[in-house]
Amino acid sequence: MWLLILWNGKPRLWDMVAVHDSVSILIYNKTRSKFVFVRQFRPAVYYNSIPPEDREKIDTEKYKPELGVTMELCAGVVDKDKPLVEIAREEILEETGYDVPVERLQKIMTCRSGVGVSGSTKTMYVAVVEDSMRVTEGGGMEEEGEVIDVYEASRQELSRLLDGGFVNYSPETMAALQWWDLRKLKQFSSVFYLRRANACMHLLRWESLLLVAVQTSNVFSAGGGCDHEHELIEVVELSPEELDKYLASAVLRSPEGFLYAVLWFKTNMTLP
Repeated sequence: MWLLILWNGKPRLWDMVAVHDSVSILIYNKTRSKFVFVRQFRPAVYYNSIPPEDREKIDTEKYKPELGVTMELCAGVVDKDKPLVEIAREEILEETGYDVPVERLQKIMTCRSGVGVSGSTKTMYVAVVEDSMRVTEGGGMEEEGEVIDVYEASRQELSRLLDGGFVNYSPETMAALQWWDLRKLKQFSSVFYLRRANACMHLLRWESLLLVAVQTSNVFSAGGGCDHEHELIEVVELSPEELDKYLASAVLRSPEGFLYAVLWFKTNMTLP
């Protein structure tokens, strides 16, 4: 869909996608000290893993379907008239097979997802489960076309995986894991650090997160983006205290990639 807006007296035409809000859940199995994720084939990821010149007629022998398999949090869209926590509980049962009471689900945050094209709301939860709570194999709803594999990884396995380079994971996965590092991990064992987030999934495109240290002397313009590309950007500066206050808000108007970058900085960097 297209949205025509008037910004600073100039008309702008913006391409958008209307989608449902969603929930996602970071699951930790304390019986075996493993995080529980889902893996599934994402056509958009597969398509975008192929060079543009080879997309007209895709050679599936050359470009294996595994290119489109992602590692994600258990998640689902909000398409029912139910409390969000109940929808999250149902998604856990459908996708991973764990029957988790709603009182065992803790809300992490509500933020914006797909801010460039959809601006939908995503609410993230964390659930600590046990082997005894798994009542089915999971795998998703076949009648809805879901083909989901349950994937479990320990802290050490995650560290090796993420340090190995490019991984098909979403920014919300990294944001949730960083939240765990900061808020939850001390309950179980020694501190675990995830040191890199060099790839993020955003619909059809990948995003790299970079850290850049600047000084006031580096400023040579007010910024704001490229007008001819219809960018509507405002530069915002926050002190560490102001940032902490923002992160404590009930609803964050920021995408998962922003949250991961901020939490990574707070975990790994020391201010002078």
